Amino acid sequence: MRKAILLLMCMIFILTGCTPQNIYPSRDITVIIPFPAGGGTDVSGRAFLNELNKQFPNISIVVTNINGASGTIGANELYNSKADGYTLMVAGSALNIAYEMGIFDKTFKNYQPVSRYLTSELGLYVNANSPYQTYEEFINAAKSDPESIIMGVSSGTLNHFATLAIEDQNDIKFKNAVNTTNALVTDLMSERVQAYVGAVSQNSAYIKSGDFRCLGVYKENRHSDMPDVPTFEELGIDMDFTQMFGIWAPIGTPPEIIETLDDAIKVVCESQSYIETVTTLGYTSSYLDTQEYKITLAQSLEDINVLGETLNDGSSENSLLSGTYTVPTGVAIFVGVLLLLKLILKIVNKEKLEVKFLSLYQGKSTVFLAGLLAYLISMEILGYMVSTILFLIGMTWYLEKSTTNAMNKKIFIRIILTSVSFAVITYIFFVYVAQIIIPVNFLGF
Repeated sequence: MRKAILLLMCMIFILTGCTPQNIYPSRDITVIIPFPAGGGTDVSGRAFLNELNKQFPNISIVVTNINGASGTIGANELYNSKADGYTLMVAGSALNIAYEMGIFDKTFKNYQPVSRYLTSELGLYVNANSPYQTYEEFINAAKSDPESIIMGVSSGTLNHFATLAIEDQNDIKFKNAVNTTNALVTDLMSERVQAYVGAVSQNSAYIKSGDFRCLGVYKENRHSDMPDVPTFEELGIDMDFTQMFGIWAPIGTPPEIIETLDDAIKVVCESQSYIETVTTLGYTSSYLDTQEYKITLAQSLEDINVLGETLNDGSSENSLLSGTYTVPTGVAIFVGVLLLLKLILKIVNKEKLEVKFLSLYQGKSTVFLAGLLAYLISMEILGYMVSTILFLIGMTWYLEKSTTNAMNKKIFIRIILTSVSFAVITYIFFVYVAQIIIPVNFLGF
């Protein structure tokens, strides 16, 4: 009888230990993508996670975008999650940058990296009309006349640090034009900047169309789509600024769960269907196991730290030009100050303000601010020239009609001519005299 009871207990113990609750994964896995839906990290991440889900057919991988603050909000969400393998994150190189820039207090060491699954190479691009056919010609021009090269830079990104590496290696300083990553494409297309470092995935279409030329790529081996373009290692830069994408878990996640995930990720990265999918998107399936991934992350953090010292001592700021919204932001600030001044004077003096410029807008501040808001929004789509002309025509017509009540064809033509003249003159001043990067439309103005 005792033997039967003991045998029964052993069977219960064995069966209990093998219940589905103890087999990972036994329920849905939430994966955080710390950037907005539709961006490069999101699109490539979802493509990977769709394939990864096939390795776990009995559960679903639920993707949630928790974006903001350069990916750090989503990273904090993962950091505070339970270390049970059911909350993971798609992690890029941005967190190392955020740590170096002082906007995040954690690195990969505060997490459990699982595996790297994807890479996106960076390249140095010039307009096809550029006189620089090779990297050497470009660098020689920068050395002989630094003012001749305006380098597009998206501040505080991996692209920015890759640009610093070029400066550091060649002992040169570019004149930098700061802008968003997407806007830099437009800036290079319209030749407002002479070059910029950007992702191959983002620029491959422009290479194929003949609009851009690539002078070098941050890649271990030459890119299959650009076999004639040298790697930066060949050009003398041994730092690796490949954009990496991997899966991270909270620190303390059990090793057996990490191993299960790592094995599944390896299968996905070696899948021909997945390789074809990401190649089409301009990325490279690039698996690294847990240990190799940690080593690579550590080396990336060290490289960024070295170049970060250049930023901290201010030596990288060489004739730093204004970004896209300097002009409209300046206008908004100026108008805001005038309106604030008007309000303060009214309160203090308890009398009507007699400054002619301000009196024009008395009782019309709401309309003017609404017009200004529309102007700022339309500038991204229509460009500085068109949006400025429309804003000036609209507001001048409104004020003229409101103050004099006399509007005829002759006055309207004068308003149009004045508005166009002002927009053209200020455009020439901003672009060619002050060298401020301003928004342009698809026609290049």
